[in-house]
Amino acid sequence: TETSTLPFGDTSIVVVGAARESLTGTLATALPWIVVALGTALAAVSGLVVETLSRRGALAERLAAENERLYHEQRGIAGTLQHALLPEVPRIEGIEVGARYVAGVDELDVGGDWYDFVPRGPGCCVFVVGDISGRGLPAATTMAALRFAARAHLADGDDIEAVMAKLRRLIRVETDHQFATVLLGELDTSGRRLRLLCAGHFPPLLVTAAGATSLDCPVAPPLGVDVGTVPVATEHPIPPAATLLAFTDGLVERRGEVIDTGLDRLRARAAGDQPLEPYLDQLLATMTAGGGKDDTVLVGLRWTT
Repeated sequence: TETSTLPFGDTSIVVVGAARESLTGTLATALPWIVVALGTALAAVSGLVVETLSRRGALAERLAAENERLYHEQRGIAGTLQHALLPEVPRIEGIEVGARYVAGVDELDVGGDWYDFVPRGPGCCVFVVGDISGRGLPAATTMAALRFAARAHLADGDDIEAVMAKLRRLIRVETDHQFATVLLGELDTSGRRLRLLCAGHFPPLLVTAAGATSLDCPVAPPLGVDVGTVPVATEHPIPPAATLLAFTDGLVERRGEVIDTGLDRLRARAAGDQPLEPYLDQLLATMTAGGGKDDTVLVGLRWTT
């Protein structure tokens, strides 16, 4: 409606105008009901979406919890297997022996690093240090197979060249999708001699009063990679009071760093005249303090005579 007052002589007239029908039409009349209907539909759809997302979120949480359980279960199996397979350190006349194994950090699965000692009679012992590619239970089981195969062949009296050749037949990259690096060392304590054979592994470090040097040892391809012939073992005389260090790549390898840097760091920190056990502990602590992520094996042999 609209009201207007008009002067008329000595008085006034009030004029009121009103529409006979609604000026807004039927849409305006129905608009509140339309809003109510659309709001109800939107609320229902939103409720369904929220419920669906909640169900999916709960399912994702259950799957994540199950994956975490399976992860820890496999890690536990592999870790238990690996630690159970690592041998006790033997007593060798004329030589102190020490060994350390440290599992990787940063929530990684355990790897396939291992060491072993096999006596070969009076004054003779063979040590083995190896590393399997990959991680988890497959690496641990392959490590077990190679370790026991090496022990069996050495117990049968095979020399280290024959043992290395037989180990090569047990693993192939094409079928097993794994390879292994292995270092075999035969100690003659009475003759103060060391024979070395290496398949893709780091040569050991010889530490004397003059410093630490890597022993000259031809490096053949890792186990699992085809080769023509197995190299002949190299022989090294051992000076008095020397310490031999054999290790896996976890001791020297760092992400974003060339391997030579890690080897130089080991040579610089290997000098020391502590007793063997605290010497290995300190060396391992200083070498892994920079953030080592991989499993690490460190074996120390010190001639006492």
